[in-house]
Parts: sequence; structure tokens; C-alpha cells
Amino acid sequence: MKKTVIIVLSFLLALSIMGCAGRREKAAEEIAEKIVEKKLEDQGIDANVEKDGEEITIKTDEGEMTIKTDMKWPDETPKDIPIFNKGEIESTANAMGGVIINFSNVSYNDVIDYISALEQNKWQEMLNMKSDGQVTFAAMKDGIQLTVDWTGSDMIIAWMNVGE
Repeated sequence: MKKTVIIVLSFLLALSIMGCAGRREKAAEEIAEKIVEKKLEDQGIDANVEKDGEEITIKTDEGEMTIKTDMKWPDETPKDIPIFNKGEIESTANAMGGVIINFSNVSYNDVIDYISALEQNKWQEMLNMKSDGQVTFAAMKDGIQLTVDWTGSDMIIAWMNVGE
């Protein structure tokens, strides 16, 4: 679990570095790769980091994580997960059998409408919390666990196949 958290934090570091490429993109890519690899190495994790255009891939002995900044809904989405077409996709990540999509500019009503669509699609609610400025929803269907987390105008939709 600790390694997974460190890898995800490294993913976030890699994602922030991706935006800094600019004119000297190849040199920036190599520097970003080395920074993330060093950060993981300091935590005792042997990793290989590669950036290719709009993707960063982090490979370890536990698995592989691919981060994309192509700003589109993933093609490999299970059929029972409705496409969220509000807000703006900031990034997507495929990691260890799961998918994480980060959004910005999402309204409260948009997230509530999306959760209603999931409920209408027969997702079994596991958690549904709403408070001032935050919504967290978790559900399960056909061995897929899905989480929607909204704070302010930022939202994450994540899912993983956990089996039946």
C-alpha cells in the first residue's frame, strides 16, 4: 500500500512537470524522468519513467501506471459507466487495473446529475456523502468499484475492477 501511495504521489509530480516542457521539450522530459525516478528510488522503489508526447509511464516491479494529458474520456471505459461530458478533463491515468480521470470546472449540479445517472444505471451505492463544497460517492456494479469525488469545482472519477 505504501508503495502505491508513493507511486501515485510520483504520478502527481510527473504530471506537474509535464506542463513545464516548453521549447526545450526533450531536455525537460529527460529531467522530469530523472526527478521522478530519483524520488521513487529515495523511497526504495526501483522504477523506470518514460515520457512520450502526451503520456508518462511509470514502471515498477508491482505494475505500471500511464498518465495522459490528452484531455479525452478513456476509450477503455466499461459500458455501464456513463461518460461525464461536463467540465474539462485535466488528465487521465491508467494504474494497476484502474482508471483515474481528473476534471476542473465542474458544478455541484453537474456532479449530482452524474451520480443520478449512475443510480439510474443500477450502480449499488456504497457511500454517498454531501457537505458544504464536497461530494463523495462510491458504488459497485458487476465487480467494478467506482468513486466520484468533487470539491469546489474539481472532480475525480475513478474505477477499478475488483471482481465479483
